[in-house]
This record gives sequence, C-alpha cells and structure tokens, in this order.
Amino acid sequence: MKRLFKIAKMSRIGKGCAMLAMSALVAISSTGTTTAQSTFSQEAAILVGNVTVSETLVRLGDLFKNAGELSNKAVFRAPSIGQSGTISALRVLDAARRAGLSKIAQTNIQTVHVVRASELVTEQDILEGIKTQLRTKGYIAATGRVDVELSTRIVEQHASPTAANPFDLRNIRFDRISGRFSANLFIGGREDIGTIRLSGRAIETIMTPVMTRNMR
Repeated sequence: MKRLFKIAKMSRIGKGCAMLAMSALVAISSTGTTTAQSTFSQEAAILVGNVTVSETLVRLGDLFKNAGELSNKAVFRAPSIGQSGTISALRVLDAARRAGLSKIAQTNIQTVHVVRASELVTEQDILEGIKTQLRTKGYIAATGRVDVELSTRIVEQHASPTAANPFDLRNIRFDRISGRFSANLFIGGREDIGTIRLSGRAIETIMTPVMTRNMR
C-alpha cells in the first residue's frame, strides 16, 4: 500500500492559543454597566479512522467530522485511483492543527486508512464492449453467438467513479475473413495509464438447419 504524502505546510499556531467561533459579546450602556454577554463554542472535530475519497486530495472534511469552515482545506495527497494507504493519526492531527483546526476531540485511533474510490473494469466488461462495438458497426450479425478471444490477458483496471464512461474502445478494426480484430482501450479518468492496445479474434456462430437422418 502506498503511503500518503503531505502536500503543503500550514501556518503554525502558537502553544496555548485557541480559536473561538465567536468571542464574548458585551454591550455597555450609557451608564457603563454590562447589559448582555453570550459565548459560543464550536463543536470539537472528531477524527475518522476509515476514509474514502474520490479526488486527488484529502481534505479536513474527509478526515474529521465537524470540521466546519475548514472542511475544504486540503492537507494530504490521495492514493492513486483504486489504491489505498495508511497514515499515522499523530501526523493527521498535526496537519489539522497547522491548517487551523484547533478544537479536536480526544481519540484512540492510531492509524487512518484512506481509500481512493474507483469503478472496477474487468476483462469480461471489455469483451462485452468489443461485441457491442462489432455489432454496432455491422461487422457481425446483430443476433447470434459471438465468442471473443484476446491475444493477451487484460488485468482488471480501476476507472475514476466521476468519469463519463468506465472505459472506451476506439479505432476498432475487424477482418471478416479471419475474424481478427484490434482496438485501443482507454480507462475512464486514467490518463496515467494511457492507451492499452487490444487484439484478438471474434468467432461468430449462427443457427443453421441440419439433417437428422439421411434423405434421398
């Protein structure tokens, strides 16, 4: 599992300093006497032990409940799509305080586990996609059985859950005589992977009448 890396240094808060959501309000009458006083305490932020994110950055709102106005503050870089990582709770607490989150509830959590959300793309998904493409382009009959074999096995891929499509097949070519095909595969949101070249064979099976006995 990949370690998480801190992406930015936040400003330090001096020891003993505390941030109040609202200071005491004191109204002084014309005679100099106090007429009203009220205080407000922000609810303490609570550390979360298991976090799932869908973006490239991990924010305070992902790591803590009740992070308030600092929820959108980014403090760590997330793992790659479909991957996970762990980080010491002490490092998380330190990063949160540096980011300005001063009121944090006590916790027994030692390690924070972060998962980057994904949509799994299997080899079977890709095979079905190839069949659909061949039918759509008229290379094979719209009905009937088609067996697709890949020249090389495709490892399961993790697509971004925010991508329009989990995967896309482009530039597909098909030889009607041999049944050989080739195509370019793109996994949604995975620019780091680039183009995956596919090749294989599609064998079409159609229903045909056969004799059950000899006839003159």
